[in-house]
Amino acid sequence: MKHFLTAAAAASLTFAAMPALAQDDAAAPMSTAPAAEAELVEMSCAIVGKEAGAEKSNVYAAPDLSVLAMTRDHDGLKLDTAEGFETEGILCERNSIVPAPDDYKAPKSGYPLYVETYDGEEKTGVSKLVLEDGVYGYEVLLGELTDAERATADARIAAYNAQTEG
Repeated sequence: MKHFLTAAAAASLTFAAMPALAQDDAAAPMSTAPAAEAELVEMSCAIVGKEAGAEKSNVYAAPDLSVLAMTRDHDGLKLDTAEGFETEGILCERNSIVPAPDDYKAPKSGYPLYVETYDGEEKTGVSKLVLEDGVYGYEVLLGELTDAERATADARIAAYNAQTEG
């Protein structure tokens, strides 16, 4: 069962320590070297979800998780979490909220992808990438894209959707 966060829910998440979190053994370690795009950098990623019996979703630190590296090197993502943990998505901090070429693999694997940008301590952008009913959707929840960024994002979403049609 997939769970999607609303913009209000995503804004209200709090950080917590993630017990018994492991990433897929075959996944690549986090790299500070940019992947397919020279200027795209992913500083960190976390898992959004709830522990068994919890009512409120939290953001759980996952220091070894890198969506850029995992999607570049693998066909999908597999997150191994504690029994009963309900994963609702992945949240990454990057220097751009424009989706990366392989970001589609996160929602394809069942994990909506949220990307945040910061200017110092100030959050300047948040985007959401989902796969619902076989169609990729992208939304900017905070901030704005330039015309060039919007064109890149639109082209990526079109490419993601073309893959599902073929």
